[in-house]
Amino acid sequence: MAIKPFLLILCIFASSTAIIASAKANTGNPPLVVYDFVPQLERDFKQSDILRRHYDEVLLVTCLQAILNRNEPRLFVRYNKEPDDFWFEKMCEPGAWMSDRNVVRISRLDKLLALFPDATKGLVIWDERVPATSNVAATIAGAEDLLAVRYDTNPDSVYQELTGGAHPMKVAQRLLINDGRVLFTGTGKIPGTGIESSGSAKNDAYLWLLEHYIKPGKTNPRIIGYYIDAAWLKSWMNGSIYLHTLNNLDYILKHRGIVCDLDVWDDETPVDDRGQKPGTDVKTLQEILRTCYNAVGGREMIGCFGFPPWAFKYTDFKTPQWDAGGKHGGVDTEWHMVELLSSYNVYMDADAISYSSLVNASFYEHYPLPEVVKQEPQPTREHLIKEGILDKNGKLLSINYYANFQGDYDSAAWFYWQVPKMWNDPARGTLPLSWAMNPNIGDRFRFGLAYVRQTAKPGETWVACEGAGYLMPANLREPRPSGLPDGLQVWIDHNKRYYKQWDLHVTGFNIDGKTPIMDEKTFDAYRQFSPGGVGLQRGKGPGGARFGLMANVPFIDHWGDLPGNEDDNNINLVTDIIRKEFSNAVPEQPNFHLFRSILKRPSFYADIERHLAEYPCTPAHRLVDIPTLMWLIKDYEANRSLY
Repeated sequence: MAIKPFLLILCIFASSTAIIASAKANTGNPPLVVYDFVPQLERDFKQSDILRRHYDEVLLVTCLQAILNRNEPRLFVRYNKEPDDFWFEKMCEPGAWMSDRNVVRISRLDKLLALFPDATKGLVIWDERVPATSNVAATIAGAEDLLAVRYDTNPDSVYQELTGGAHPMKVAQRLLINDGRVLFTGTGKIPGTGIESSGSAKNDAYLWLLEHYIKPGKTNPRIIGYYIDAAWLKSWMNGSIYLHTLNNLDYILKHRGIVCDLDVWDDETPVDDRGQKPGTDVKTLQEILRTCYNAVGGREMIGCFGFPPWAFKYTDFKTPQWDAGGKHGGVDTEWHMVELLSSYNVYMDADAISYSSLVNASFYEHYPLPEVVKQEPQPTREHLIKEGILDKNGKLLSINYYANFQGDYDSAAWFYWQVPKMWNDPARGTLPLSWAMNPNIGDRFRFGLAYVRQTAKPGETWVACEGAGYLMPANLREPRPSGLPDGLQVWIDHNKRYYKQWDLHVTGFNIDGKTPIMDEKTFDAYRQFSPGGVGLQRGKGPGGARFGLMANVPFIDHWGDLPGNEDDNNINLVTDIIRKEFSNAVPEQPNFHLFRSILKRPSFYADIERHLAEYPCTPAHRLVDIPTLMWLIKDYEANRSLY
């Protein structure tokens, strides 16, 4: 929808202001403004002008939302229909957080801007010819309360409508030369600095940002958004319209964080910048990470929100529509990035494709939390005897105890998409369920994480997925790839705060990737915030042990990932795998098993239980939650002589 001439905007402003005033008078609270993008999503995005117009509007609204929601929840954006409607309904139902707010719904950009004419300080203009400038402009927008707008000479463009006419908006920053020529060329000196060009326009744009905003402290070094830049406009057909991840930037910009998108490999040139010297991207990323580390003095963990855009860049993924152009697989790229981040005290909140889109984090963050969000008490011997998990003398039974790791919820975005699919599942409350949800996802989706805990059913427990953020602990230890001092204590203190707030005692899955397996010192670190136990990546137990105790922390290897994707349960195959594991266990003594699955509904686990019961020769077994499994392992190790 094109923005109307300025006089019409004034008329819209007058009428909209009257609506807002009326809504506030009715409740005494400011109205909740809902901006609706959903009608736009039926458009033909194969048409370049429609695609770019939509991209421009989403980025602009995201910048505005970050500013408006900085101090209170004012603007809610409806973009991903199913999850956005689910969460909006939950927070507006009687007695809920937003139940006393009148709602004003808008689906026109001109009307939205007219409602908040004084919210911003102007525009920052970016240049599609250097796609990285979209992220640079977004960073500047958050730092200086601006709206990021793409330069476009088309008379129907957002740029022309906001900068033209009798009352143009102020242009506060321009990432191209005033006459329209490219500012960042990858040659000579980086503009506005005495620094030699990196040889890459893409990297020069980020190095310019580093010198003018990050190093001077105009940005927040604790918040990094790692999201694809405007190169997505050329490769978007390799995914869906939802994967631009522009909506995710509201949280980053609200906190005046840094937005970047750089290859993590030093042995390739990325598909979006073939002319650079191999490794230029990762060198720039390391400079950004080191600057952020220095800014906090190495005394705080840094959050990186996002994920390698593997369908579009930096991997060997390809379809007939687009080749991401890299040399490495998706998992290797993920692990390599996490290894790199970990060595700078940076953890990831992993917004991976295809559930990478998260909307309204800047809104949800205002939900008020109690000091501690409690869950059911940790296992006790008396309780386990009562439940028949131990015999009447408090001794473990000679059966297969097993638990299911219900992941992966190490991303606020994945959580936001998946809970609406899970929470009405009829199996909830009928069997032990172990939700693996990292507590740090409450930073961006506080309302959602609190909601699932408030609506818990019998048998549901919570463990951390990997911890308060996804990282590889081995790269916190000296010697580190970054050359920085040991960061283990900083990580311990970080986790202590989150585990206490969300009443967590167990970490469900430590991912080591290709780094060394955990040693006793790292287990001792876990003991300080996750004393109930830790699940390990397959084959990563110390000394080759499948389960045991280290530094008085119980651990167990995951069997691996049970087969089947989100909607393909493969119950017969899964049941055969589990039965085989039971059959291979040591007879006449307790045995322990932990199975990992991803995005499976509670009914999937109930089906497994039913199928196991239907096989007459299935070895004796008992499904327990992960905290109970860890308790049993610890008790078994302490009393091995009894077995």
